[in-house]
Amino acid sequence: MILYNKNVSFDFLDYGIQIPLYYDDWISHIQEKFPLKHREFPLINREDLERVHSKDYLDILLGQNPEIIIETTHEFTKYYDKSLQTKPFSHLIQKTLLEASGTYEASLMALQKGFCFYLGGGMHHSYKEEAHGFCVIHDVVIALQKLIALQKIKTAWIIDTDVHKGDGTAYLTFKDENILTLSIHMEKGWPLDSYPLDHKCWTPSTVDIPIPQYEENSYLNKLQEGLQKLQKISTQKGFRRPDIVMIVLGADPYEKDTLLSSQLLNLSFEQMCQRHQILLSFLKNIPQAYVLGGGYGPHSHEIFTEFAISSTPYW
Repeated sequence: MILYNKNVSFDFLDYGIQIPLYYDDWISHIQEKFPLKHREFPLINREDLERVHSKDYLDILLGQNPEIIIETTHEFTKYYDKSLQTKPFSHLIQKTLLEASGTYEASLMALQKGFCFYLGGGMHHSYKEEAHGFCVIHDVVIALQKLIALQKIKTAWIIDTDVHKGDGTAYLTFKDENILTLSIHMEKGWPLDSYPLDHKCWTPSTVDIPIPQYEENSYLNKLQEGLQKLQKISTQKGFRRPDIVMIVLGADPYEKDTLLSSQLLNLSFEQMCQRHQILLSFLKNIPQAYVLGGGYGPHSHEIFTEFAISSTPYW
C-alpha cells in the first residue's frame, strides 16, 4: 500500500526557505511506475499534538504569528530569505499538520494490512518545545502516541535511516519504555557537531549507529548488527516483536544527494538498495509504516522510487 495525498505537496521556497526539496519530482517519478490514488484522511487535532509537544509551543505554532518560529529556529533563519516568500508561514503549518495526519493514517494502514509506504512525513528533528532542522512537529511520535492512547498498540520501534541523527525522536522517547528507537547516521556533521554535548541533539537513541566518514562499506553490516541489538533490547524489555515499526526512510545518505550537510556519508545506489532489502527482510511479518525522511536535489527520487519497486511484494 502506497499512501498518497496530493495536498501534502509543498515547496519550501514558497515560504522563503531555500532547501532543495523536490517533492513534486519524487511523486512524478513514482507515478511513472505506479498509479497513485489520492486518499483523504482526517486532520489530527490539538489533543494529538499535546501528547508530544508543549502547550506554550503549540500556542505559538497554531496562533496568529507562527513566523516567530522562523525567527527563533537557527536552521530556518540560516536558509530564510523573506524577499523570496510568496505564501504565509501559517500556510506551511497547515500543510505540516496535514502531512502529520498522513503519518497517522499510514500507521493505521500498516496495522490493518501489514505494510504502508507513505509519500510524506519523517519530521524527526522536532523537539517537545521547539522546531528544529526544518521540522516543526514530530509526526512519527505523534502517530505512535495516538495509537497508544487509543489502545491500538502497546509497543513500537522507530528506525531512522536519514543521514542526520534522529535527535528529536530520541529526545521525545528517551524515557518511554514502550517506544524503542534506532538511528543510523553520520558520526559527525549536523546536528552533532553544531551543538555542545549537553544539547538535546545528543540524547541517545535506544541504539545509535554513527557511521564515520569514508566508512560507507561498513554501513550495511552495522545496520544489520544494530537491528539485532534493538531486537535483543526489546526482548529484554518484554516484547521481542513490537506491535508496529515506523521507519524514517531517508534518501539523503545517497551519494548523489546535494544537501551540504549530508556530504559526510555517500552510499552508492546499490548500497541503498541493499539497505532496503535488509529492512524489509528483518521486519518481515511485523506491521511496518515507512515515511519519506530527507532527500535533497534532483536524484532523490531514484531512492524512493526504488524502494516502492522493491517493496511491492509486501503490499
